Amino acid sequence: MRTYCTGDVDLVLEWADKYVEISSLLKNVLTGQNSGGYPPPLPSIEDEIEFQRLKYWFRQHHDDFVPIWSDFCLSKGKSFESFNKSDEMEFRKNPFLYFYCPDNLLDLACAVGVTTATNGWDPDIQTAELTVKLLDSFNYTVIHLVHWIGEFADTTPQLPGL
Repeated sequence: MRTYCTGDVDLVLEWADKYVEISSLLKNVLTGQNSGGYPPPLPSIEDEIEFQRLKYWFRQHHDDFVPIWSDFCLSKGKSFESFNKSDEMEFRKNPFLYFYCPDNLLDLACAVGVTTATNGWDPDIQTAELTVKLLDSFNYTVIHLVHWIGEFADTTPQLPGL
């Protein structure tokens, strides 16, 4: 197994922090946790701005993250070669992409089935709860990823200028 430089470890740690942020945002938007219940209100402009900020960060770091994620999955015995469709392959290589690929929060809610149309807001509570459980299960995967990369971090001291 290869070792990972400080930059890779730092990327995964920051990536994990950003995932917790986007997960919390999505839970709040999909379930109305901050608004006092169901049905949740239409996502606010502040929620959308936060989503766009996080989406931009994930997109900026996507190409650096995917090889590390692939190594992590392969270390767990998971392979991606069985997928033929390019769209499926991209999401299989990084399933977290489901949460930051859509253009906006309404598109995301529609993509995961919480609402039926991007031009309306008719959230389904059962689908929202299922999506929250999925987000929570991904939290555990992120924790495993952080521990895993720590095991393979290059702890060799680096001399300045080398």
